[in-house]
Amino acid sequence: MNLSKLFNIVSSAIIFAFVFSIYNDNFLVDYLGSNSLKAIFLLFILFNLLRISRNLFDRETMMELIPFLVFFLGDFFNMLINPPVGEEQGAKLFEDSLLLLSMLFIVTFFINYNLIKTLYFIWGSLIVSSVIAFFNSPLSKWTFRKTGGTGDPNEFASQMLAFIFISIFLFKKNRNIVFLIISIIAFAYSILFAASMSSFIFLAVIGVLVLLRFLSLSFVKSMLISITAIVAVITTIIMFQDKLESFEIINNILGRTEETGTANTRFNSWNAGLKMVADKPILGVGLHEYGKYSPKYSTKFLAEDSVAPHNLFLELAAESGLIVFFAFVFFLFNLMSKYFYTIVHSDYFWIYMAVTSYLLMGLTLGLTYNKFFWLTIALLMNLHLKLSLEREGIITEDDFSDTFNMQELITKRE
Repeated sequence: MNLSKLFNIVSSAIIFAFVFSIYNDNFLVDYLGSNSLKAIFLLFILFNLLRISRNLFDRETMMELIPFLVFFLGDFFNMLINPPVGEEQGAKLFEDSLLLLSMLFIVTFFINYNLIKTLYFIWGSLIVSSVIAFFNSPLSKWTFRKTGGTGDPNEFASQMLAFIFISIFLFKKNRNIVFLIISIIAFAYSILFAASMSSFIFLAVIGVLVLLRFLSLSFVKSMLISITAIVAVITTIIMFQDKLESFEIINNILGRTEETGTANTRFNSWNAGLKMVADKPILGVGLHEYGKYSPKYSTKFLAEDSVAPHNLFLELAAESGLIVFFAFVFFLFNLMSKYFYTIVHSDYFWIYMAVTSYLLMGLTLGLTYNKFFWLTIALLMNLHLKLSLEREGIITEDDFSDTFNMQELITKRE
């Protein structure tokens, strides 16, 4: 084995370990200690720093990165001029800086790393997370809820929503029935026991979006499939109503939704967030300071587990101000609209839906600075870069599929 192949194997192992740590952070901390995540991240950076820096100076890559960098730099400088206050100010500022830099490193690395390989890394990491959920004990507060390698069952549910669309895309490539069956079982088990009502609601919304996509491609075929599916679901519910109601997991999910009143607590937290935006519209209250300020701005009592923003967009507006918020909105608009027609009419539609699922879940979760959210964002940016380079004739479909370093390929072609 020559040094080049050995380097590729070691590099792939490090990148997979990093991706795995993004989705299974709590699991690694529990078994390897709190420093394991830092060690993996540091190893990833040291091994790929040259590639990341080269991407920042590559013309084609930079053109794709500009909207993201405008948002990132605005958020970073806002954090510096509006730092956290109170005890351990320096430590908090350092942690926030590392968090923002991790976003930058993830996006600038995965924007032109091999797309298929990254998707398989994510798929494998979430399959393991699903297995972890199977062996995990239920959460103490609600005896039936479980989570995977991450600590929050709601975040776990959002990951599994993206997982099923990534699985569909990969199945369209490998056509492996066993792969599809494993994906469906992992998704069904995880989404049921995560028991996030938001995930069920947004899964239905995404189902409508998927249906609309197929309607635009073939009306007759889509209508036949839709009618058949609706009739089958209604018939199943009618025929097996008593049996369905006897399932403990279904009763637990419905009972939790009725008893917890999570909707009311989130409305109260959102109301506090809107008041933060009105009071400090330019700079916001500071990065990760939402939970500290929401009880002060709320007209109703907020319990300790209800002070979080529970909304990606409101979190950003309240913490970083409207200038950064609108920079993020512009970035998202560019991300979701660029090459829209081409993507929707291809298999890449499923990657687009993975990003969409996170944005929808972000309406009820503060996913703003979660690494798995930005990794999925990077996948769509990767796809945009691919399509842009294809249109310019710099690379071809075959080149992109086979290369592990798009940047080197571009240099060779030039």
